[in-house]
Amino acid sequence: MKQIFTLLIALCWLLPSAHADVRRTEAKDSLLRIYLASPADTTRLETLYQIALLDQLSPTFIYYENKLLEEAIAQKNILYQSAAIYAHIIYYYNLLDQKHAEQWLKRLEQLSEENKERICDTDYTDETFETEKIALVSNPIHTGSKEPVVWYQLGELMKNAKNRVKIHTPYIICNDMMYNTWEEIAENVSDFSIMTNSVANNGNPFGAADYAKNRNRILSTGINIWEYEGGYSYHGKSILIDDDLSLIGSFNMDMRSAYLDTELMLVIRSKDINKQLEEGMMEYERVSRQVLEDGTYRDPYHVEPIELTKKRQRKIFLVQHLLGWARYLF
Repeated sequence: MKQIFTLLIALCWLLPSAHADVRRTEAKDSLLRIYLASPADTTRLETLYQIALLDQLSPTFIYYENKLLEEAIAQKNILYQSAAIYAHIIYYYNLLDQKHAEQWLKRLEQLSEENKERICDTDYTDETFETEKIALVSNPIHTGSKEPVVWYQLGELMKNAKNRVKIHTPYIICNDMMYNTWEEIAENVSDFSIMTNSVANNGNPFGAADYAKNRNRILSTGINIWEYEGGYSYHGKSILIDDDLSLIGSFNMDMRSAYLDTELMLVIRSKDINKQLEEGMMEYERVSRQVLEDGTYRDPYHVEPIELTKKRQRKIFLVQHLLGWARYLF
């Protein structure tokens, strides 16, 4: 009994950090696959930039920033050259390495001087969209449990939708309050859907286990579920409301994001942004299947599902039965 009690205490301490490591590794694996499959364009550069941000305090950060700088130079992309050089400055500054920080600062100044005309003559209206309004919503920043401010705000925005709410999230781990919010939305919005990773495609064993157990409860709220089967775990967090509101940020549809983490969501009112985001989201939905109430699938895009291996089934079973009590930490 003493050993079991000790194990449970250890899990309480280790789960948050282990969960963070799982999410970081999962995100990095997904981004690396995108990077390797991308042609030499800005998508490849942006992916490298995002990979580097996952390890900002380690030498790996500099490795990927060097790769970013190398490819940005090859593509003659001043923006990402500047981003890579600036990242070096901040990295060495945080290490109190003044010598290297100043060397990279001089390099940034040199880049600016060499491209002065191009920088000054840039017409940013060609690369941006006009918006009616932008707002940032966030959870409280204190440590420990929090009032689910972001969830409340997202819920009100979705309840006021006229025709459509489309959610993309890597995980769904909800409590009754969160399910009730979705039920209210489903009563008022005719087109209400969510896309998440399938059990086999989810790189987070905690998220996969909870979704496998509660999928029918999610369906009972009235929301349409689409399961992503792209071969690497999807990590996007975005919401479309009608044809003019877009929400993008860090909030997962789970209790950890609602009650523990300090999450941010950017709310943008713009039909142009909404249309652009929808195009990006649909690229992933075309590699997904809709879950029906009887457990079968509607497969309009003829998607080949990822195999749910015996090994993964055992892992999910163990998580469900040994760690289900801590699902709010997942």
